[in-house]
Amino acid sequence: MKIGMKKKKSIALFLLLALVLGSVVTAFADENWSEAYYRAVDLTGELSDAQRNSLDADCIEFMKTYHLDCSLLAVPTKRYADSSMEELARGMFTENDFGYGEGKDGFSVVYDAETGAAVILCMGAAQGVIEEPYLDFIIQTVPKYQEEYGTYGPLYASLRMLSKKMEQITEEEAQQTEEASREIEESLTEDVEEAAEEAEETTVSETEEKQEAVTEAAETTNSVEEEQPALNAEPNLYDILTGYELYAYIEKNPDADITRGETDYVTQADESRSRVIDGADLLTDEEEAALEKRLAEIRKEIQRDLVVLTDVSCYGHERSVYAADFYDYNGYGCGTMYEGAVLLICMDPSDRGFWTACTGRKTRGAYTEYYANQVDDMLYDYAKASRFNEGITDWAENMRRLLLYGQPFSYDWMNGPLPDSFSDPEAPRVVDDGHLLTSEEIETLKKKARELSDVHDVDVVIHTAYNTADLSMEEYAERFYKALGYGKGDNHSGVLITVKKRSGYSATVDVACFGDAVKYQTGVGMDRMRSRTETRISDDGAATGLSFCLDLLDSQIRKGRVPRSAASWAFSIVCELILGLIVGGILRSGAKKRMDTPKVEENAMAYLVKGSLSIQKLHDSFINSSVSRTRKPRETSSSGGSSSYKSSYKSSYSGSSGRSHSGSGRSF
Repeated sequence: MKIGMKKKKSIALFLLLALVLGSVVTAFADENWSEAYYRAVDLTGELSDAQRNSLDADCIEFMKTYHLDCSLLAVPTKRYADSSMEELARGMFTENDFGYGEGKDGFSVVYDAETGAAVILCMGAAQGVIEEPYLDFIIQTVPKYQEEYGTYGPLYASLRMLSKKMEQITEEEAQQTEEASREIEESLTEDVEEAAEEAEETTVSETEEKQEAVTEAAETTNSVEEEQPALNAEPNLYDILTGYELYAYIEKNPDADITRGETDYVTQADESRSRVIDGADLLTDEEEAALEKRLAEIRKEIQRDLVVLTDVSCYGHERSVYAADFYDYNGYGCGTMYEGAVLLICMDPSDRGFWTACTGRKTRGAYTEYYANQVDDMLYDYAKASRFNEGITDWAENMRRLLLYGQPFSYDWMNGPLPDSFSDPEAPRVVDDGHLLTSEEIETLKKKARELSDVHDVDVVIHTAYNTADLSMEEYAERFYKALGYGKGDNHSGVLITVKKRSGYSATVDVACFGDAVKYQTGVGMDRMRSRTETRISDDGAATGLSFCLDLLDSQIRKGRVPRSAASWAFSIVCELILGLIVGGILRSGAKKRMDTPKVEENAMAYLVKGSLSIQKLHDSFINSSVSRTRKPRETSSSGGSSSYKSSYKSSYSGSSGRSHSGSGRSF
């Protein structure tokens, strides 16, 4: 009975103590911050309750972690028409009793959802914690999330970027503290060692023997420690797994969670990993570095991860599966859907080829069969010629344009309004977007075009293209010329030669004149120049054909005409001779018939049916005759349409992880 009473008293005392401690904790929390108002406020009416509650919870978590408050306010422009965004930010923070601790420390963020303008005020002890350039960077970066995520995007991005910076600062401070502690420990160790030496009573020999034993034991321990990781080796978070190592890991961890390391606050992609793994050694170190840099720039721009893997084998798997497994199990991809693509180039002599594997709803949606074949066609020509650096770089740019503009050959100058007329003397006068020329051929054509330009005082430009997207040749040429600032003088006079050609198809040539150069479009010269250049390109290649076109342009400018070719003259003469012979033969035959002498018959017996008085017909004579014919159309191949190679496109497949991919490729 007494024991039961004691137990009840103990429980009651414990509950009372818990209530007291809870009150103390609550009171302490109230002294440091107030939760009377939401820290995420939306005056535009665009945030849902769930989004507001999520942002508010994130602000509270930020404050508990870094002891700095953070308030987020989204407004329309009219809400600060009579004041300023800074005053609005300050009033929002102070009037709602935001701020951590006695100094009311924290950040006040205000975002204009209509204009994309933003301001971040540092209050109390928050001043000077984050450098001004980084705050400016946040202000410039967050508006781009408005279009895809609405008002929630810029507010979340602001808080996320502040969190990442505070995390970095905290880690640096911890590292500095650790270094200072290490220095103190080392100093203390030295003092202890000196004191120990003074108190040492053992002989030198005994000391040496003990030291040797300690050293030997330490070496033994070190050797065991060095061997141990090799016995239980596991890939760490930052290892890049390929080949047999990758598939050994997959076999051991078939359901492994694909975690990522240093996730970037903008792309949500792991920035610690290389995007260029050249296992087949197709690139130089300089080419790898340049490609790595460019892929990082593209990742920041389009929020998609582009990765390149070259290898000497696919290790018993299809190229499509190996590409997907490499991408999945190495933690690549942007955002929660792992958006991006990997290009695998396999140099196995018995299975040489490439494959592009796409991941994520948006990336897979853009990589349709039609565009996949266009990208593959271009890369195939490079791979077949062993021009791997150019091919991989071109693949990356084609994928960038596809994911940015919806078309792999829709260049930046083809999108958006045209700029006001301007001249750029530094713009290249030979642009090989169609990849029809070598670097040496480009330099030769540049020199010839420059000489022609200097002689006639008119800009001469050459542009090759794979296709013109949705534009006609005329529209394509005009936009290219004006967007890149070509032309001489106030009227921007010049001549642009555009060649559209795909592998396996005939070339299409357009010659467009601008400004004062329009006067050279006389007679049949331009049409003759186009047709003769198209023929020469088909017969002798792009470089020879374009050099020939410049010669014809020189003649058109000097003489106002383009001479006919010797073959053309010979063909005309032969045709005229044949036509003359045919016409002459017909006329001669008709005349000869009219000159026939009638046959004399002595009587009409030949016209009577034998044994009767009936008349029979001997033959008919027609005054004239006509023949009607129906033309049967001949099937011809078109320069447009899809790939000239058989499509390998897969709209949906998965690798070992089960994640969905799409892709395509070629053998070469």
